Formats: sequence, C-alpha cells, structure tokens
Amino acid sequence: MSTNVLFVCTGNICRSPIAEGILKKLIFDKNRSMQISSSGILAIDGMPASLEAQKVCQEIQVDISKHKSQTLTRELILKSDCILTMTQNQYWTILDRLPHLQSKVHLLSNFSYNTNENILDPMGKDLDYYREVRDQIFKYVYRLIDQF
Repeated sequence: MSTNVLFVCTGNICRSPIAEGILKKLIFDKNRSMQISSSGILAIDGMPASLEAQKVCQEIQVDISKHKSQTLTRELILKSDCILTMTQNQYWTILDRLPHLQSKVHLLSNFSYNTNENILDPMGKDLDYYREVRDQIFKYVYRLIDQF
C-alpha cells in the first residue's frame, strides 16, 4: 500500500503545486510508489498553477502545467496519510477544524528538518522570488523521500 501525501497552501496555485510536482518527480526518479496531491485552504477549484510557478518548475524539469487547483475538503484530509502545510497558520487552520488528526498534519519544514520555517507566498512577486521559494520547497521535499 502506498502513502498518500497532501500538500496544503492558501490558493493551491503556487507553493503546494510546486511541492507536489517536485515530490512526484523525485519518486518517479527513485521508482517509488506514493499518492501525491495538493490543495488550498482558500482555493478556487480548477485554476492552473501560476505561470511563474510553472516556469520555475520547468527550470528543474518539473512539469506542473496540467495542475488544477482544488479546495481543501474534509474528504481530502481524511484520505491522506500525511498532510504537509506551507505555514504554521495553515497547520493550525486544519487542526482547528479537525483536532483529532494532529498526528498526520505537519508543517513541511518541521516534518523534514524539525524547524518552524514558513514558506512564504510568492504570488505577485518576481521570478527570482519564485525561484527562492521553489528552492526552499525543494530542500524540504527532497528530504521527504526518506521519511516514507
């Protein structure tokens, strides 16, 4: 049985699709089996990843061009084995709704490196800022492969 990982951010068009795309590429490269998805606490269903997010992912051979945003739902939360948020606020938003699931909800940086670093939203920023966010996400996601 494979692990079901869910990345969560705000709109599901920048950070969580980047994380999802990176982990999918890493597990493909290592021939591993996992279910990986992403969603947003305030997402509008069906939106593509931002053009900037797509571009910075293309630079590292990660294709998120087919991504469609989805709102975080109770169903997505319950079917996930591990939920990884980009910020502490997102972490607490989920736990406020479903406190009994604390064992499977984690701040991405805390799960990977035992730090409490938020991954800031690059929406509206330039490509260099998106690259910094992508590289920050890559650092944490790369370490996930050994966690499962």
